[in-house]
Amino acid sequence: STWHLDVTCNECHLVPATVNSVGHIDTQLPAEVIFGGLGAGGTWNGANCTSYCHGTTLRTSTGGPAGGTATSPQWTKVDGTQKQCTSCHGAPPPAPHPNNAACETCHADAGPNLTIKIPAQHIDGTVQITSVHPPGYSAFDQHGYDFDAHGSSSCATAGCHGIALTARRPWA
Repeated sequence: STWHLDVTCNECHLVPATVNSVGHIDTQLPAEVIFGGLGAGGTWNGANCTSYCHGTTLRTSTGGPAGGTATSPQWTKVDGTQKQCTSCHGAPPPAPHPNNAACETCHADAGPNLTIKIPAQHIDGTVQITSVHPPGYSAFDQHGYDFDAHGSSSCATAGCHGIALTARRPWA
């Protein structure tokens, strides 16, 4: 895939050794699907699926939902609209995530303009966050106005983490 980890069948459910293996098609319908791995906690029916991969169990750092709009995607809808960034999580996700859609600033797997640079690290069960601020974060053009306007060098008032970003950015 160009935008997410290639997920094998056994990431979500038991894969039978043969088509006639016990636990595969040896009982009446519905099919026996044993979710595990990335699919743990997922549910399925003939119309849709809810799982980690679709944002159903994604949470913010305070435990709230991640803001996805299609966390129960329809199997029969194949027009590409269910693979948008806002399908599984907000773009940006809701607070307390910083209100910033330049994902690549903090996430190593993200590229510019809401693209994925390292597909194998997207939807892999781990949120990749850079361990330090990006290069130049302390430069005047990054923080100077906010520091001067608020008279503080606190990250809570700076553009990345404070109200200045919310008030001045079009995606706020």
